[in-house]
Amino acid sequence: MPEYNFSQAKGIKKENDFFTFSEGDNKIRILSVPSMLEDHYLTSEKKSVPCPGDGCINHEVPLRVKWLCYIFDYKANKIKIIRFPRVIIEMIGAIQTNPEYAFSLLPMPFDINIVAENAGTIDVKYTVIPARANSEISPKILSELEEKIPIDEIVSSMVKKATKESKDDFD
Repeated sequence: MPEYNFSQAKGIKKENDFFTFSEGDNKIRILSVPSMLEDHYLTSEKKSVPCPGDGCINHEVPLRVKWLCYIFDYKANKIKIIRFPRVIIEMIGAIQTNPEYAFSLLPMPFDINIVAENAGTIDVKYTVIPARANSEISPKILSELEEKIPIDEIVSSMVKKATKESKDDFD
């Protein structure tokens, strides 16, 4: 039988484990490989709901794609999970292919500032600005990152929960 110590349980503790874009500057460091999550934004409830695929009860609502990964949020001074929209992933991809900023390993070797205009609205506009110099991530942050649940497992759990909720609506 496997051993498990429940006092060392790790996971998402509260909503503040998720990063929320603020108006203006949002300085972060990407720490982990992103994992894709498809969801639906329910306007009436003002929330995103993961799409479980077959059997989804929200397919009348347009499907969106987000990429989740761990970041270091400098404002909160802690590791958080971010939901990147496609537009930000494309901007980071363009930075990554620029010879002056090229990288392939994570954590990223430099910080980025994501400037949000009209944050929290459907009309939000983002600009991604890379730092001018590479810098090291502290061993403390890397140690904390190792203790986190892998992002793929979080995404899988979110989809499973949405699947269960969809089935419960028909029971």
